[in-house]
Amino acid sequence: MIISKKTPLIINAVLLVLNFILIYKNFKNQFVISELQSQIIRLENSNYKISNSNIDEVQKLDLASLNIGDKKFILLTLIRDDVCGYCLINEIKYLNKIYSKYSNHIKVYYEGYANKLTSLGANFEIIEVLNLSDKFQVSNNITDNPASFLIDKNGYIQSYHKAIPGRPEVSARFFEKVKSLFQTVYEN
Repeated sequence: MIISKKTPLIINAVLLVLNFILIYKNFKNQFVISELQSQIIRLENSNYKISNSNIDEVQKLDLASLNIGDKKFILLTLIRDDVCGYCLINEIKYLNKIYSKYSNHIKVYYEGYANKLTSLGANFEIIEVLNLSDKFQVSNNITDNPASFLIDKNGYIQSYHKAIPGRPEVSARFFEKVKSLFQTVYEN
C-alpha cells in the first residue's frame, strides 16, 4: 500500500478539526457546570435568606382563622397552583403519610381547585383559598413551592419548610421531624 504525501496532511487536518470540536464541547460543558454551580449557590442562599429573614414576617399567625382549638401543634401547609410539579407530588406523598395518623393536626390550604391535588393522589383534606398571600400575609417567594409551617398553640412558627426542586430528601427529613414531634406530643 502506497501512502501519498497528502494522506498524513489530511489525517492531521482531520485530527486538528476533531481536537477543536472536543475543546469547544469541553468549554461548553464547563460553562454549563459553572452556571449550574452558581444556580445551586443562589438557591442555597435564597433558601437560607427565606428561612432566616422572610419568615420573620409571619412569625406569629392568627390562630382564630385556623380553628385549631386546644391542639399543642399544628402543621400548616400552603400550596399554590403554579408550583414545581415534582415538588408537589413529593409533598403530597409525605403529607399523605403523616395525615393518615394525625389528620386533626394538619391543615392544607391550596390556591386552586382541590381536584387537581386529588388527581395527583392527595388523601388529605384540602381547603381551597383564592389567594394565599392575602389570607396568611406571606410573600409569594415563601409560597412559590409548597411550604409547611409547624405552629405551636400560641401561633408561633416553630419550624418552616419549603420544598426544594430536586431535593426530596429535605422534605423527607422535615416530615420525619414533624411525625416524631407529633408522636411525642400526641401519643405519650
